[in-house]
Amino acid sequence: MYTPGTLLRLAREERRLTVSDMKYFIRIRESAIIAMENDRFESFPAEYMRVFLPAYTDFLGVSHYKLAE
Repeated sequence: MYTPGTLLRLAREERRLTVSDMKYFIRIRESAIIAMENDRFESFPAEYMRVFLPAYTDFLGVSHYKLAE
């Protein structure tokens, strides 16, 4: 079973996108992308996660429900 961050990283890598690519496409700092991919969600305010996590998952085509499992 993969962690939510691992699922995000795998989805990004499957699409052959770098962290820099994601920064460009969805306008999120690289450090934030790396933190999400390393399951450090607690380091963000809830408001940040409500906006940027869905933007990241939607862009990658990852279901929010899959991350919640």
